[in-house]
Amino acid sequence: MRVVPIVFHIPHASTFIPAGLRDQFVLGDDLLQREIELMTDWFTDELFQVPDEISMERVIAYASRLVTDVERIPVDDAEPMSELGMGMFYMLTSSGEPLRRELSADEQNALFETYYRPHHQRLNEAVDRVLHRFGACCIIDCHSFPKEPLPYEDARLKRPEVCIGTDNSHTPDALVRCVLDVAAHHYGEVALNTPFAGSLVSGKHWGVSDNVFSVMVEVRRDVYCVDGRLSSEAMTRFASFLFEVIDATSDFTMAYRINR
Repeated sequence: MRVVPIVFHIPHASTFIPAGLRDQFVLGDDLLQREIELMTDWFTDELFQVPDEISMERVIAYASRLVTDVERIPVDDAEPMSELGMGMFYMLTSSGEPLRRELSADEQNALFETYYRPHHQRLNEAVDRVLHRFGACCIIDCHSFPKEPLPYEDARLKRPEVCIGTDNSHTPDALVRCVLDVAAHHYGEVALNTPFAGSLVSGKHWGVSDNVFSVMVEVRRDVYCVDGRLSSEAMTRFASFLFEVIDATSDFTMAYRINR
């Protein structure tokens, strides 16, 4: 079995809202379910799979992003999406309507300690395991997005089939080029940091570890879904793309270790 120096980070695939937290949300059941449907990166836990002959780390968020968004910075003043009521704890819906009642300090702390901190601990540990084995690691931040923009999104931005996102400190230009080349080989519409920008880095390593890289792969949902279901033909196409991304990012990461 081939082991690769990669961690898949999948933060927004879950639709789970624990029953004990239901009272925090002010929407009725139908409207809450609709918001979950709009905000979930549907099937990314299935889409970002690897062949049986490849072994790699995957870190998947346990609960819906409506509970706690593990992709957000846990300080509102530092998180731009907090201005839209969509920081670590979502208070507004995708259309700007009230989603949640006011949370007490104890409730916020409980959410942080139950969902946010353990998720990032698992991510830190996964990256550490890869670093221990290979001396370098590449995080692939795995997302999807709808063809039509949600109300809070910038409708002026292009929405290509595949969007590649970067971190200013942890995505070298050579890594960007190789992933963009692979994407362009498989899809006709590819863009960099459009309509979404950035790529998550494990907190322990962000701004500290120059042997930890990160690149975001966002796939437009109509590329792989038909009538809300996975398309087997599209899945086969995406699997071929993903296999090449794994090869390219593995080669880049291992070359860094050798040349360091």
